[in-house]
Amino acid sequence: MTEEQGLLDFFDLLERVSPTFGSVLKFHMQRRLGVDPIKVLFEKPRLFLEVLCELLGGEEECNFVLRAVVEEINAIAKLRLPPGILFSALKKGDVKTIKWLLGKARGR
Repeated sequence: MTEEQGLLDFFDLLERVSPTFGSVLKFHMQRRLGVDPIKVLFEKPRLFLEVLCELLGGEEECNFVLRAVVEEINAIAKLRLPPGILFSALKKGDVKTIKWLLGKARGR
C-alpha cells in the first residue's frame, strides 16, 4: 500500500459533503487533466487547484468548496482546523500539509 492509498481520497470527502459531487468533479478533472486527478493532487497541487477553480467557476467558489472539505475533516477527526488551510496548502504546493489533512480524515 502506498502512502497515498492510506489517505482518504479528496473526492470521497466531497461525496460526504454533497452526494455525487465528488464523482462528477473527479470525472471532469480527469477529462481536463488527462490523468488521475489524485496523482496531480500529490505531484502538482497548484495545477490541481487551478483546474479545480476553473471547473467551479472561480477562486471564490473553489475556496468555498475546499472550506467545506476542511469542515468535513474537522468533523471526522474532531479537530478545529482553520477553514482556509487546504486552499492555502494547494496554493503553496504544500504536499506535506495536504497529505496530513487527508490522513486526518482517514483517522491517521
